[in-house]
This record gives sequence, structure tokens and C-alpha cells, in this order.
Amino acid sequence: MLSDMKDQSAQAAVAMTIRVRLAQLERNRAWLADEMGITQHALGRRMRGQPAFSTDDLDKLAEALRINVSAFFLRTSFPQGNSQIMTEIAS
Repeated sequence: MLSDMKDQSAQAAVAMTIRVRLAQLERNRAWLADEMGITQHALGRRMRGQPAFSTDDLDKLAEALRINVSAFFLRTSFPQGNSQIMTEIAS
């Protein structure tokens, strides 16, 4: 059970990072799905953890969003809503 909670927390952190970064870039999920070479439906499912993002997905996301892959995991240790940190990571 604890492992499932950690997995859900990590998925939620990845999804939040994607939302924040898309807003910063003034882009939308349609653009991101196109950049990743998947459908909007598939992106939405992955953001809900069904299925989880693969390591290849994370690489594609990081490239499209112009961030380091580690940004998806650093977010879990920061207070919610701290967009300044995301700005620094993206720089």
C-alpha cells in the first residue's frame, strides 16, 4: 500500500510539474501531446497515472518543456504552489 501511495504521489508531482511548466511556456496539452508524438487522450491518461509515464516519456516531456528530468522529482520536496522554484529549474 505504501508503495502505491509513493507511486501516486510521484505521478501527481509529474502531472503538477507539467501543468506549471505548460502555463509558464503559455502552451497547452495539445501542443505537448504533439511534441511527444502521442494523442491528447494518451497524455491525459498518463497524467492520471493510467498507465504511468515511462522513462522515455519523461525524457520527451523534459525536452519539450525545456527542463531537466530531475525537475519532475524535485517538485515532491517543495511546498505546493512555489512556481519560483520551477522558474529557477527551467533556467
